Amino acid sequence: MHLGKVMGIYMEVLLIDCNTLQELLSLTAIELIEKLESSTLARPIADPEMEREFDIDAGAEILDFLESGELESPEGMLLLARWSAIGEWGAWEGRTFIYIETLLGREVAHVDELYEPEIWLELIENISTFTKKEYSNAVVMDWMQRREKLGESLDEKLDPHILPTMEAHQRNAEGLFHVLQMAKKEGISLLLGREHMPARKWMLDGIKLKDVEN
Repeated sequence: MHLGKVMGIYMEVLLIDCNTLQELLSLTAIELIEKLESSTLARPIADPEMEREFDIDAGAEILDFLESGELESPEGMLLLARWSAIGEWGAWEGRTFIYIETLLGREVAHVDELYEPEIWLELIENISTFTKKEYSNAVVMDWMQRREKLGESLDEKLDPHILPTMEAHQRNAEGLFHVLQMAKKEGISLLLGREHMPARKWMLDGIKLKDVEN
C-alpha cells in the first residue's frame, strides 16, 4: 500500500504558457530586472479554476535568484516557468497514486513512475473517457476500497477525518481533471516536479530542465 510511505512529499504540476516562457528566455538579466522592478513584466492571465503563486512572490524569487544565479541554468528556468504558469495543481504523493492509478486502470509500482512522461501522456489521453464528476466519483470509490482492504473504518462517527478526506480527494481529482484537459490545448506545456526536487530534474513536456534548450 502506497499511502503513508510517501504522504509527506508534495507533487506539483503547473500549466505553462509557452509564449510567455519563450519571451522571458529571450530577455537579458538586466532587461528582466528592469521589467520586474517597474512592474512591467507581462504574466499570462491566470486560469480562474486554479491557484498560482502571487505575482509579487514569484517576481521576488526571480530578483533574489538573479543576484547570484544565471538565467540559463535549470534553477533560473524553473523560476521563469513559474512566472509563466497560468495555474498549478498539487497533492501529496501518497494520494496521487489513487488519482493516477484510477485513470491508468493499473497499479503504479514505484513513486518514481508518477513522474514518467509516458505516464502523463497516457493520463492526458485517458481523461477523455471520463466526465469530471465520473472521475471524481471513481477516485472516491477507489479510496474507499483501499481503506476497506486495510480494515479501516468508513464510518465518520468512528473516524471524524473521513468526510474531510473524502472532500479533499474530490477536490484534488477535479483539479487534476482540469489540468489534464488544459494540457491538451495548444500553447500550454506541463511542468512536473515535487518538493525538494533539484531544478534540473523538473520536467517540461517530458524533458528535464537540464536538457531543455533555451
